[in-house]
Amino acid sequence: MSQEMLEALRQGHEMINAGDLDGFLAVLSPDVVWEEAYLGVDIRSYRGREGVREWWETGAEAMEESHWEIVRVLASSQDAIVAEVRYTGRGVGSGAEVTARLFQAIRLRHDGLADYVGGFPDASQALEAVGLSE
Repeated sequence: MSQEMLEALRQGHEMINAGDLDGFLAVLSPDVVWEEAYLGVDIRSYRGREGVREWWETGAEAMEESHWEIVRVLASSQDAIVAEVRYTGRGVGSGAEVTARLFQAIRLRHDGLADYVGGFPDASQALEAVGLSE
């Protein structure tokens, strides 16, 4: 397993959990593709850092006390990683607790910036998105 990929994944989750949007955006390529195929108010692809900012802000309007946790890494290479992730949060207004299991796929460019991030309900979809197998 690529330690660089694992560290990038951990770093991203730490920034999201800390609410550090600017830090998080800084580790993404300016032309990043953020594919939300499972969680979120609006399941779709977001383009660029501004698209990810939109994803973040939309999620923050709906959920509070959000937390992302890496459960296990399924596969990785020098430029991609797929991990099972647990998401927990609480609905704004309703206070309803939400727990979800999803699979994240991340691909890094040669400069270390993520140019693709996808969240999927199924491991095979995540693996296929970045060309890996379990």
